[in-house]
Amino acid sequence: MCYKQFLVFSFAIILKKIVAQEAGDDCVPNNEVLDGVCTIITDCELALRAIQKRNHHNYQRCGFSGQYEVVCCPRTTQKFGPSNERGNLNSNRKSERECKRIIETSRPPLDLHIIGGEKATLGEFPHMVAIGFDRGNGYQFDCGGALISDTYVLTAAHCIINLERVEPQIIRAGVVTLGDNTWHDESDYRIAQNIPHPNYTHSSKYNDIALLRLEKPVEVSENLHAACLYTSNLDPLTPLTITGWGRISTQR
Repeated sequence: MCYKQFLVFSFAIILKKIVAQEAGDDCVPNNEVLDGVCTIITDCELALRAIQKRNHHNYQRCGFSGQYEVVCCPRTTQKFGPSNERGNLNSNRKSERECKRIIETSRPPLDLHIIGGEKATLGEFPHMVAIGFDRGNGYQFDCGGALISDTYVLTAAHCIINLERVEPQIIRAGVVTLGDNTWHDESDYRIAQNIPHPNYTHSSKYNDIALLRLEKPVEVSENLHAACLYTSNLDPLTPLTITGWGRISTQR
């Protein structure tokens, strides 16, 4: 009986410790590494490499974010760089600061992650936008892009430089269904400037990348915010996902 009580008491202590820590909190990874930060496991390179090599990692668990484990990731990894007084030199990078702000202020919807599905749900890809062209009969959404700040969208240069010489005029954001071809105040934003890569080559598609600057910042919400840019020097270890609008079947 005493043994069972001890197990229940120990579990309660561990559970309290896990619940108390969230992504971004300071933590102690293990007995050998004393400086860490709670991080979604897909963003902790040392943990991912340990799992690949040994099928497990030896870092403290902070809790869960949706279906993903949050681990105490050492600050000495490339993800966080060399330690300063706060343990993170990369905090000087605007992209890192913005991503931290997004993580801290965004409350993910309950259906954020879909396993084995093909239809996206609202808020699943909050950075994804549709790019609209006005050819005289309403807006036609022929390209997609990724919101990388509240005023810039990353897209392909061939969406701007095309044979029709028609540049995009608007983006539609924060939706999973495009709707009709008229202006929607709640989801549409006008493009102020199209910026293709200066060395883009149409025939070979070299440097096929461009930026769209919006007339005004988007209204950030659970269903609409910028993508966190990948800043590591190492190749990503997690599967990548292609998103966009289209048909998932040839059947009508």
